[in-house]
Amino acid sequence: MRKFRQALDASELIEKRIQNRKYTWSNGQRNPSLVYLDRFFCNKEWADIFIGVNLQPLSSSLSDHCLLFLCNLQQPHRMAVFRFEHFWTRVPGFLEIVQAAWSMPVRGTSPLMILHNPLQNTKKSLLSWSRSLFSDARLQLHMANEVIMRLDIA
Repeated sequence: MRKFRQALDASELIEKRIQNRKYTWSNGQRNPSLVYLDRFFCNKEWADIFIGVNLQPLSSSLSDHCLLFLCNLQQPHRMAVFRFEHFWTRVPGFLEIVQAAWSMPVRGTSPLMILHNPLQNTKKSLLSWSRSLFSDARLQLHMANEVIMRLDIA
């Protein structure tokens, strides 16, 4: 690490420190060795361009290292993108939801609108159906990730 810093001193490296974490690596023993190994460096020009960039620790449940997430906290909120879940096709009631969405009346005369309306109806119906069935699972997943992150911090 010292040689790396000396070799690049001419460009004046800046280290972005992670938040809410003292250590990024553990050997996993009963009396663990805790070390701050994982780092992010940039030069002054990069730091001046990306002022709002922040380095966040992620859960390290799959590794002995801390995953680092470089993010811009100043990004505008974007609308969620519809994602079709393949497992929905195996859940009872799926076909009925799709059939009901495609049997709704269609507005418009152009072929594009005749196709767009049933697809839009199917999206809305599947999202509503999925939320009613799986909202608890998603909440439990987020809670489990939060517990893992807090244990990593501790």
